[in-house]
Amino acid sequence: MKLKRLLPMDVHYRIKHLREFLHQTTPQTAPDALQSDRRVFFLDTPSYGNLGDQAIAFAMRKFVGDVLPQFGQVEIAEDTLPQSIRWVEQNIRPRDIICLTGGGNMGTMYRHYECVRRFVVRRFRNNPIVVFPQTIDYGTDYISRRELHRASRIYGAHPQLVLCARDERSYQVMKDKFPHNKVLFCPDVVLSLDYPHIADERGDSVGICLRSDRECAISASFSDYLHAQYADGIGLSTMRNVEGGISWKNRQQVVEQLLGEFARNRMVVTDRLHGVIFSYITHTPCIALPNSNGKVEQVCRYLSPSGRVVFCRTKEEVESAAFSSPHSSDTLKDRFSELAEVLKSL
Repeated sequence: MKLKRLLPMDVHYRIKHLREFLHQTTPQTAPDALQSDRRVFFLDTPSYGNLGDQAIAFAMRKFVGDVLPQFGQVEIAEDTLPQSIRWVEQNIRPRDIICLTGGGNMGTMYRHYECVRRFVVRRFRNNPIVVFPQTIDYGTDYISRRELHRASRIYGAHPQLVLCARDERSYQVMKDKFPHNKVLFCPDVVLSLDYPHIADERGDSVGICLRSDRECAISASFSDYLHAQYADGIGLSTMRNVEGGISWKNRQQVVEQLLGEFARNRMVVTDRLHGVIFSYITHTPCIALPNSNGKVEQVCRYLSPSGRVVFCRTKEEVESAAFSSPHSSDTLKDRFSELAEVLKSL
C-alpha cells in the first residue's frame, strides 16, 4: 500500500508541501485589501481551469461583498497557500473571517482540497471560518471511515467553524458526523447569481456537456445516443484551460463568457452539476443526467419545481422530457438568507 494511503491524508499533505512551508513568499493580493478595519480571507480559491469551481469562487466573493460591503477581501489561491501561510498569519486578525470554497470536494474523492481545508481549520482556531455549500462524499472502506473520523475530530475542535451543505444527503451526514459544528442547508452558492439576459439571443442548438472523468455515470452508448439525438448540439465544457490561468483579476470575465455560451442554446443536456446550475441561472431549459455520487440528482430536487430543469435517468425519460415553465423567472436568492445572517453575526 502506498505511503499516502497509510498516512492520514492531511499529514501527507503537510509532508508533500514541506518545501513550500520552509520557503515562504509574499502573495499577490488586491491593492488596499488589508486597509479595511475588518477583512474576509478567502484561503483556498482555485487557480486551475475548472470553470464550475471558478464560478463558485466568483459567486462566493460577490455574495460576501453584498452581505458585508464594508469588509476588505483578501484572496489566496489554494496552490499558493503553503508558501504564503506565514504572511497570512502575520496579517490576519482575530476579528477577521475566513471563507473556504464550496463545491463537491469534502471527502476522499478529491483528497487535496479536503487536506487544504483541514490545514486551514487547524491553523486558524481563533478566527471564525465558514465553509461554503459543499457535497460530502466519503466511501465505506476502512481508509474512508478513518478519514471521516479524523475530519470529525479536526472540525469539531474549532469553536467557530460553520459548515454549509448544498444537498439534503450532505446536510444529514454533516449533522450526524460533525455534531460540534454549526451546519446549514444552503444551495450551491452559484445559484445566488441570476443572468436571465446575458446572451443577446438564443439559437436553435442544443448544448451537450458531458463528463469524461471518474464522476461519469452514463454509459458510452447513452452518450452516443444523446449526440445522435441532438445532432445540432454544440460542445460545451465546464473544464477548460485558460491561457495565463484564472485569478481574481480575470475570473468574472471568464465565467460570464461561459454563461453566455450556455444561454445561446435553446436547451442544454448535461451530467455536470454546474452545467445544470449554469443553465438554471441563465434561464436555459436543461435536461439533467445522473453522475456517480448523486449530487446532480440531489440538487435537481430544488431546481425541478421551476419547470426549466428535468432530471432524467434513461433514454425514454429524455425522449419524454417536457419543460412546464421554460421561461420561469424563479430564483433561489431567498434560500441564502440564513447564510447571510450567519456571516453578519460573525
